[in-house]
Amino acid sequence: LFLLRRENAVVPQVVALMERMVANVSFALEMFERDQHRARAERINRRLTDMFAALSAANAAILRASSKKEMFRFVCEAVASVGNSLGAAAIFLKQRDSSLLKPVAAAGQGRETIEKLEISIDPEHLRGQGLGGPAFREQQLKIAYDLAADDRTRSFVDGGHRPYGAAAGPL
Repeated sequence: LFLLRRENAVVPQVVALMERMVANVSFALEMFERDQHRARAERINRRLTDMFAALSAANAAILRASSKKEMFRFVCEAVASVGNSLGAAAIFLKQRDSSLLKPVAAAGQGRETIEKLEISIDPEHLRGQGLGGPAFREQQLKIAYDLAADDRTRSFVDGGHRPYGAAAGPL
């Protein structure tokens, strides 16, 4: 929107300059948008690189381990220490005569909090409604993109430490 302060100020030369300004601003907006798309693509590429590195590190940890317990620890440490996308990793196993999953290994940011998590496979149990219980029961990966906003995971979030997303997969 152009507001002119004088009468008869709209002459062909002024109109041409206004059109040029509009074209220049439109071009700049396209460049900003292109930069945003490029930055987003770079973030996605970094995350994928981190995930492939974590997969490779987990495979190497599996080959190095001489026991299940050692393998669980090595895999968690390897996954949590690669790149910047994954802050922590943990392995929970079902216990005999219990509906609770027990942490057998954990590594990374918030490890102490993870080790204290109570996760149940019982759908009637409050702690069976997050990601771990449904993942175990349905034998499929469960994902929450924002733990604090997701109804399934909100009650698990520690107010002092804010992880953004999480996934649980069955073993």
